[in-house]
Amino acid sequence: MARSTSHSARGAHTATSLFRAVALVVLAGWLTAGCGGGSAGTLTGAPTTGAAGVNPQPQSFPVSPASATVAVGGVSQAFSATPPAGSSVVWEVNGVVGGDATVGTVSASGLYLSPAVLPTPATVTVSAVTSDGTESGSATVTLSATQVITVAVTPANASVVAGTGTMQYSATIDGAASTAVTWRVNGLNGGDATVGTIDTHGLYTAPATVPAQPTVTITAVSVADPTKSASVPLLVTATPLVTAVTVSPSAATLQAGTGMLSFVAVVTNATVGGVTWQVNGVAGGNATVGTINSNGLYQAPATAPSPSTVTVTAVSVGDPSKSASATVTLLTPTSVSISPTGANVQAGIGTQAFTASASGVTNPSINWQVNGVTGGNSTVGTISSTGFYTAPAEVPSTSTVTVTATLTSDTTKSASASVSIKQPVKVSVSPGTATTQAGNGTQAFVATVSNTTNTGVTWAVNGITGGNATVGTISTSGVYAAPAAVPSTGSVTITATSVVDTKRSGSAKDTVTAGVAVTVSPSTASAQAGTGSQSFTVAVANTTNTAVTWQVNGIAGGNATVGTISSTGQYTAPAAVPSPATVTVTAVSAADSTKSGSATLTVTPPVAVSVSPGTATLRAGTGGQTFTASVQNAANAAVTWQVNGITGGNSSVGTISSGGAYQAPTSVPSPAQVTVTAVSVADPSKSGSATVTITAPVSVAVSPSIASVTAGTGAQQFSATVTNGTTNSVTWQVGGVTGGNSTVGTISSGGLYTAPAKVPSPATVTVTAVSVDDPTRSASASVTITASSSPPTISGTPPTSVQAGKLYSFQPTATSPSGATLTFSIANAPSWATFSTTTGLLSGTPGSGAVGTYANVSISVSDGTNTATLPAFTITVTAASSGSATVSWVAPTTRTDGTPLTNLAGFRVYYGTSPGTYTTSITVANPTVTSYVVSSLTSGTYYFVTTAYDTNGLESAYSAGGSKTIP
Repeated sequence: MARSTSHSARGAHTATSLFRAVALVVLAGWLTAGCGGGSAGTLTGAPTTGAAGVNPQPQSFPVSPASATVAVGGVSQAFSATPPAGSSVVWEVNGVVGGDATVGTVSASGLYLSPAVLPTPATVTVSAVTSDGTESGSATVTLSATQVITVAVTPANASVVAGTGTMQYSATIDGAASTAVTWRVNGLNGGDATVGTIDTHGLYTAPATVPAQPTVTITAVSVADPTKSASVPLLVTATPLVTAVTVSPSAATLQAGTGMLSFVAVVTNATVGGVTWQVNGVAGGNATVGTINSNGLYQAPATAPSPSTVTVTAVSVGDPSKSASATVTLLTPTSVSISPTGANVQAGIGTQAFTASASGVTNPSINWQVNGVTGGNSTVGTISSTGFYTAPAEVPSTSTVTVTATLTSDTTKSASASVSIKQPVKVSVSPGTATTQAGNGTQAFVATVSNTTNTGVTWAVNGITGGNATVGTISTSGVYAAPAAVPSTGSVTITATSVVDTKRSGSAKDTVTAGVAVTVSPSTASAQAGTGSQSFTVAVANTTNTAVTWQVNGIAGGNATVGTISSTGQYTAPAAVPSPATVTVTAVSAADSTKSGSATLTVTPPVAVSVSPGTATLRAGTGGQTFTASVQNAANAAVTWQVNGITGGNSSVGTISSGGAYQAPTSVPSPAQVTVTAVSVADPSKSGSATVTITAPVSVAVSPSIASVTAGTGAQQFSATVTNGTTNSVTWQVGGVTGGNSTVGTISSGGLYTAPAKVPSPATVTVTAVSVDDPTRSASASVTITASSSPPTISGTPPTSVQAGKLYSFQPTATSPSGATLTFSIANAPSWATFSTTTGLLSGTPGSGAVGTYANVSISVSDGTNTATLPAFTITVTAASSGSATVSWVAPTTRTDGTPLTNLAGFRVYYGTSPGTYTTSITVANPTVTSYVVSSLTSGTYYFVTTAYDTNGLESAYSAGGSKTIP
């Protein structure tokens, strides 16, 4: 790795802190330098290069086994490989180092573990590859569907006494066709005399003495899959450790069929805890004497056994010779009775209280049901926890239901009563429908009540007892009186509710009809005095005769003061605004003269329009004036603008916007006066006007219209004439800049133009006179700026050769006595070079394909008028040369103070094209390497030195130098 750095001077390290400099040999074929600073040697030979190497084909070696079948789910298979001597291997699955979760994994030692799921395809390749990748071996693994095998061993914990103790074990195999197992003690098939033995049936026999590790491991290994096993610990003791077992409670009394009780066993001094439970000597008990689970929960049998007392026993697992017992006395229930055993109730309102009693039990709690449903339901009736029965709203499909009292502690014991459900109260109202006139209509309704001797009812309208003014009222005898107005629903519901059973009722519907109604629309309006009118329409409801009579302020047909109205409802405003200004228009029903509808109409003054300002004088082409319109006596103040009667005007008379902004035409119309009018939108017959006088536009002329001046010294006097203006004053500009500037030239307020120091680009500028009276009016003249007659100069000596791959550069020197801007040009420029027309720089790096001669290259400079040219020249591109230098050295062994050098880290090679100045360095980070080839050196002479550095970063002084010239 090269680094560009200058090493013309060193001295950062002292001799005592470093070590001796290396001896240098520079072999560029072969240039040598003597050790210890000798002068450069002489060329003694040429370098050689080795033949290109070819990598040999990979070799193979065996992997064992060559094939295997493994079930998925993490099943293992060990593989071994025999690589060449001295080679290490890397294990792969399907080309993946270590494999993965899809195809299985393989350890660094070759142990393959199958994946959790069967891959596709189901065959994978396990390979061992040498670390250099040149040799390998492989085996094929066929994966089969998951074979889940589980093994369980019981008992989980136990202890035996050395010399005499035995323990029977059993193994359960799931997931395999074969349930056979191999028994082991501490990993030994069948065990031995030291740790105890176990036969093929799982019977363990303790050793004669307690083994060194008293706890041994009993293992059952699946014959179907030896990778699957289960183990339990077993304690071998010198003497039994259990001293006592107690059970609590020691005695209990339970009800047969329902009784349950949890027993607790305490084992004293047990290394292996836990007990097994028995009832009357039967492990776990049975249906006759009751059952008990592994946690000591006892469940009484359905009936009391004979004798009725049973024994519950806890046997120590650690020492089955130790146990403790408790007694359980089982009771049998006798009977349940209910009172009364029968009852009659009416649907909807009937109730009946029942009582129940139980004998022969300690817990006489009762569960009440109706037709087998605890607490009953809305169909068969309900019953409370105290036996209070309530009949359903309707008679069920079987009019008789059964009330049952069941003993809570023994659901097999119960007693029942029969309840007969009678028909409920029924109420009907007649007539079922009726029609009543709003305001004074009445209707008598009759209620019929059956299935009860009490026929009293309560009357309601729309659920309101007795009704009200909105829906109508009803008396206690059932006479309905309609409300003054038709209710929002149009009809009401008359309801009679039984007094004896308020859930029972009957209903009828009464439709309330309305009287004649008259509606006038619009309900409000306005009309202008003198010209206004308004059309009214009438709607007559609830009668076939829809004729009406029209009135204004109560006067049939109206009159000249308040306005008139026709028989069709057409109102015409009076000539003047009445007092008050609002009148009432009324339509009176011909069918019922008491019914009418009205509207109010406001008579407004006539519309008036005025325009401001009333007069204006504007200049053609530029003049503008905004007019405003005031509209009185109209809610709508909008107007339409006209010029000489033309909406919006036109180009001849001027235009006006919808906002009243008038713009004069470009020339004076004939006549020169126009009329601007605002017409009321509310009443187009009303308008207001203003008069506008149009005067001639301002015109400007500039003399002379064309001129030419010399840059730096030239000047030109211009004059301006203004016609139709109130003043003849103008503002002078050059190129649109008031007064001009140093680039385009300047002009005084009197019109004297002075040329700029240099010819601008473009060389022609515009001088403009702008009217002060009307800045939109102006006139211009054209001025051409010419350069002085002094031509530019150009000089310089261009290089005539360049080596391919190196930069060629030449920039001539050019001046302009007139100060004009110079532009460079070139003829016959080489294709590999670029040329700047601004600076004249010719530069470029020719490639190896550009070797050759480029003749008649010519560079010129121009100030826009005159041109100067360098003598034509030729550029020769020569071929590039490159070479290499082999630098060799002798590694130092001691430091500058003579002490041994023990931590040499590497070397650095420095070189450059000047003696003592080394612009490039190369680090060789290997203390055993003693030469380096520096390549890609172009032609020239190169100077080399080397240094050594240690692991602490300390670096030696330069070695003696060597050099090499590359032609």
